[in-house]
Amino acid sequence: MVWIALGSLVLLLALLALRGFASASVTQVRAALLWFGAFLALAVGGLLVVSGRGPMALFLLFTLAPLAWRRWQARRLAASFGATPPPQGAAEDVVETATLSLRIDPATGTMSGTVLRGRHAGCDLAMLRRSQIEEIFADCLENDPDSVPLLEAWIARMQPGDEAEPPRPGAPPMGREEALAVLGLHEDASPDQVRAAYLRLMRVAHPDRGGSDWLAARLNEARDTLLR
Repeated sequence: MVWIALGSLVLLLALLALRGFASASVTQVRAALLWFGAFLALAVGGLLVVSGRGPMALFLLFTLAPLAWRRWQARRLAASFGATPPPQGAAEDVVETATLSLRIDPATGTMSGTVLRGRHAGCDLAMLRRSQIEEIFADCLENDPDSVPLLEAWIARMQPGDEAEPPRPGAPPMGREEALAVLGLHEDASPDQVRAAYLRLMRVAHPDRGGSDWLAARLNEARDTLLR
């Protein structure tokens, strides 16, 4: 009976969520899913305790708590690098993840970033081409999700409007080198490897799954370029 009640509650919440998602933005959907996941984990943990399965509840807690803490920290730190500059005289704010080191100047509100790992390790984000930023973004989606909100914040601050920028009429098509960088592939990648990389990245980059419209469009263009 307990599990039936839980299932009914989840179904009811899902129906209510679907009504709200119809008019919600990607950011709002992503936040709602995070809160729903947290609520569901707490509900399952509480039911396990009530039903005498305390050890299972502890296992669930120790499994999910570190992940939830890291995601909360990443979102909190990303918010500190949002579009509003800090007040004059504030202490310099620095945050590091496995992939990025971001620094904000309180006097000017200018954000700077350095890549800490991968093929662009040691490079200043501001000195990288857009295709290289996309390559780092794709790598973070797959290997370092804690860095994703920070890189999104940097893009929003330093390259405002990029995520929603439509293709410009007459703009040159994406070249092979740029397409390979977007998908994180080498020059000798086969068509099957192109398709596999595209599907792997699109699973987390698609807007319907809380990803980025900008990156999803770039992944589509990169796939089409390499499979011509």
